[in-house]
Amino acid sequence: MFFKSKSNISTMKKFQFSNIKSQMSNKTSFILGVGNWKLEIPHGEESGFTLIEVLVSISIIVVVGVIVASIVITTLRGSTKASVLSDVKQNGDYALSEMSRVIRGATSITNPILPCNPSVTTNSMTVTQLDNSQVTFDCSGTTITEKQNAGQAVSLLDSSSSKLVPTSCMIVCRQQTSADVPTVQIQFSLMQSTTANFSEQTATVPFQTTISLRNLQ
Repeated sequence: MFFKSKSNISTMKKFQFSNIKSQMSNKTSFILGVGNWKLEIPHGEESGFTLIEVLVSISIIVVVGVIVASIVITTLRGSTKASVLSDVKQNGDYALSEMSRVIRGATSITNPILPCNPSVTTNSMTVTQLDNSQVTFDCSGTTITEKQNAGQAVSLLDSSSSKLVPTSCMIVCRQQTSADVPTVQIQFSLMQSTTANFSEQTATVPFQTTISLRNLQ
């Protein structure tokens, strides 16, 4: 049997009381992190945030918010610009390919009247096909139209997304001599059809090609 002396008991009580006080006085901390950077703001159970701590926290949140918003806006603007450019380019490519296909396969040019020596510049051309049908291309307005014989003119552009830049369309017929095969140069520029308030909503794309008639008779 063992007996504890009064001095030992007193020492143990003091140690336990001291340990309890130490645990009660432990402090927690508030950690604010941005990427690899961390800010640790200590505070106790009985104390709140100081004014400086609050201001620093708010400043960091505002800066991060501005950076994130800037990235999102830039991404959206880039996407809008790419979409507008794509619509305009698709319209121009289609119009140019259709005009090239028809003129290349034509047997004669009836308007302007050959020979094109010196060269003739116009915004309307009529050609005759192998089946003796006539096709007229006209770009005197805000679009490029194609008309078969005496039928109704059909626009080669989607007017909801693209239109001709004013006075940009030219059809040039050239011949070195009257005996040479004529070449036809087509050039025009397209822009978005809607009124744009921001630069990312605008697009102007030039188009150009030169065609030689393969079936000239």
